[in-house]
Amino acid sequence: MNTKNKQTFIPSDYRPKVKGEKILVTQPPVPLNLKNKKKKVSAIVCIHVKEDCSQAKVIQKYNRGKKIVFLHYDDLGITWNFSFYKNVLKFYTQKEEILPKGIYNRPHSPPSTDPRFQLFSNFLSILDSHWKGQFIGPMSANFHNSSKPYQLTTTVRQTINHSGGQSIDFPRSFFIKGDESFCLNFLQNSQNLIVKSCSGIRSQVATFDVFQKWDQSALKNLPTFFQIVCKGPDIRIHWLDEKCYSIIVNYKKGSIDFRYAKERGPYEKFTPNKELSEFSKQLVERENLRLAGIDFIKVGETFMCLECNPNPGWAGFHRFSEDEPFLAKNVILKLMGL
Repeated sequence: MNTKNKQTFIPSDYRPKVKGEKILVTQPPVPLNLKNKKKKVSAIVCIHVKEDCSQAKVIQKYNRGKKIVFLHYDDLGITWNFSFYKNVLKFYTQKEEILPKGIYNRPHSPPSTDPRFQLFSNFLSILDSHWKGQFIGPMSANFHNSSKPYQLTTTVRQTINHSGGQSIDFPRSFFIKGDESFCLNFLQNSQNLIVKSCSGIRSQVATFDVFQKWDQSALKNLPTFFQIVCKGPDIRIHWLDEKCYSIIVNYKKGSIDFRYAKERGPYEKFTPNKELSEFSKQLVERENLRLAGIDFIKVGETFMCLECNPNPGWAGFHRFSEDEPFLAKNVILKLMGL
């Protein structure tokens, strides 16, 4: 089989490994003995992949006396399991039967070849459609971010239009796919563009000086997402219900993406103006989220919205600004229904 025609324009070494993509335990499920007498407890339940533990660690650090149980997706069907009967969800470990007061979920869906695939699917379906308790985490309805162009042209643009603000926009964007002559002409006039992933698969953002050296013939295989370069401070806003936590990164070197910059400024506290705050609030409401991470680049007096993430990794962003304890404690209170 000729696999060359299936290559993407963005090389594999520009697709960084993301924590939580893979579970660490792959052994087949072992049914728990639910007949054993277990201690019955009521608790907040936080579920995540073992290597994607940053948010859980911060929640644990700033917890003050609340009963919180941390479960790993790696161990589902091995050291813990669940039941759902008459709208009551219960978790089972070797020693405890847990009735959740609230659930904080960093979801994971294994490949269909995993022996626990159906178990995972059943569990996520229960959280998504059936359990009605306090819940923070992405659901199937929060799909917009799985396609960046779709999100920008639907929820982001609709929110810009509805909010009526004059200082919010999103970068001019292009989907390119075509024969080599067309793409060569496009790239030769693309000095002011970046290329990045258009889907939920993360990539490092690359500028013209980098992507002009890539295999341009690969642009005939799949549509590739380009955007106008935006230069300015990076802003991350986390919304949790009605509360906003914001930081700004004022400079970066070595990468246009501050996450991978060799040098960057600290995550300083940032106070959004009324227009930016109202836009962010409306965007989160439009996407029907409780917790979201919204990324902007400030270009002059304009805030360019890059995306709204329904499953943000918020740990670490607010330590320098000293807002992290407040965000973590607010997550706990929301899961308690307070």
